[in-house]
Amino acid sequence: MPNYRDLREFISLLEDEGELLRVKAEVDWKYEVSGWIWKSLHMRDGGPALLFENIKDYQGHRLFTNGLASYRRIALAMGLPKDSTLKEIIDEYLRRLDRPVDPVTVRSGPVKENVLTDDEVDVLRFPVPYWHPRDGGRYIGTWYALISKDPETGERNVGLYRVMVVDGRTLAIGFLPFSHLGVHYSKAEERGEPLPVAMAIGVDELLVMAAASPVPPGYDEIRLAGALMGRPVELVKATTVDLEVPANAEIVIEGEIPPHERVEEGPFGEHTGYHGGPVRMRPVIKVKAIMHRDNPIFRGTLETKPVDEDHVIESVNIPA
Repeated sequence: MPNYRDLREFISLLEDEGELLRVKAEVDWKYEVSGWIWKSLHMRDGGPALLFENIKDYQGHRLFTNGLASYRRIALAMGLPKDSTLKEIIDEYLRRLDRPVDPVTVRSGPVKENVLTDDEVDVLRFPVPYWHPRDGGRYIGTWYALISKDPETGERNVGLYRVMVVDGRTLAIGFLPFSHLGVHYSKAEERGEPLPVAMAIGVDELLVMAAASPVPPGYDEIRLAGALMGRPVELVKATTVDLEVPANAEIVIEGEIPPHERVEEGPFGEHTGYHGGPVRMRPVIKVKAIMHRDNPIFRGTLETKPVDEDHVIESVNIPA
């Protein structure tokens, strides 16, 4: 089983295993971050995970990516031998899928080291990349865990959906009507109520893998993440919404999706290798609060033509 406790310890593990490159040269958040990631993804035998430590306009901030862009690193994340085969990884994934682990609620955690509300709220205090030249804006939601609850049953869902920055307090989110989040939102919208949501960025890599897994309704991805991690996910109460969020997340963005409100979103360079459709009217996340660790590490990933980080994890969790 894994022997690290959060993203920072996982990064240290990757460095010890020769799987991490610290990028100390100044890198522009607009397009240049993507260029570095592209080069890593297309190196023979797969390049390293990247930790950008000198981002233009964001001195002191860091950005981590490509953490699970190879089977070697997925194996390390799951606590398996680094040279495990894809079949061995999938077999172990399926074995753990059948043994979900309930989360535990704790009083506090590192994510509560800084709590920002009111005029302090600004998502662009973090180095959100402009990933592709034709994108509609900067996309903050590419590799994270979005938490919501069914407004009727209270069932939790953790998913992964693309999220674009409109301004420092407003986000546009894309999801399909039949997705778990789409069902939650349609129920809230029919009731004329906003849907509370929380974006947890910089969580355990296996939680994002669980969020991207095609599990049926009612199967809590937090419990799947616990199974993959071999321990309960520790959750803390959010500040302004009635949700529980990972206690060791680097960043949590709290907000609500109001009913019947839409804003332009897209286009966005997707995992197909093409821009995912024209500009569309999408639901809005109104940001209410931000929690983050001291010196937080932003986490994102480059969506591009195969093979990118999404494709690697989906070759493991989609066979389930």
